[in-house]
Amino acid sequence: MANSTFKGVNATSNAASIPALSEGGQQAAVKKVMYDTYVLTADLASGDKIRMGGLIPAGAKILNVVLVTGALGGSCTVDVGWEASADGVETETKTGFFSGAVVSAAACSTFSTATTPTLAGFGKKFSSPVQISVWEKAVSSSATGLSISLMVEYVEC
Repeated sequence: MANSTFKGVNATSNAASIPALSEGGQQAAVKKVMYDTYVLTADLASGDKIRMGGLIPAGAKILNVVLVTGALGGSCTVDVGWEASADGVETETKTGFFSGAVVSAAACSTFSTATTPTLAGFGKKFSSPVQISVWEKAVSSSATGLSISLMVEYVEC
């Protein structure tokens, strides 16, 4: 039995007799990265928010979000998502990237949307600029000194 060949959406479009234009950013796109780190100087309370990096621009399509924490203190549980846009077009989604990620002093923790693609933010294209944030859910022991790093990879479409 011969193997089959399948084409993605853009490959199918490009193979047409009159190729349709692919969505901007899907071919020869430049990947951009927003990266930031925060070191806790005191324990956070449930509901506290840490704003990470600058605004993700309108038209950005999320490729991957990586949350990395160091083994430098206690442990806590966090959500990672985005705040509502200033114009109200994008609504706040605290768990858009990660929901209840447990970061621990026992070891460095790494979470990636590439391995959890079912969350709302994976592949999301923002219509308005948004602020990416980390929300504290629970602190199980002293988290002072715990570092939280966040990297957001995206293309502008």
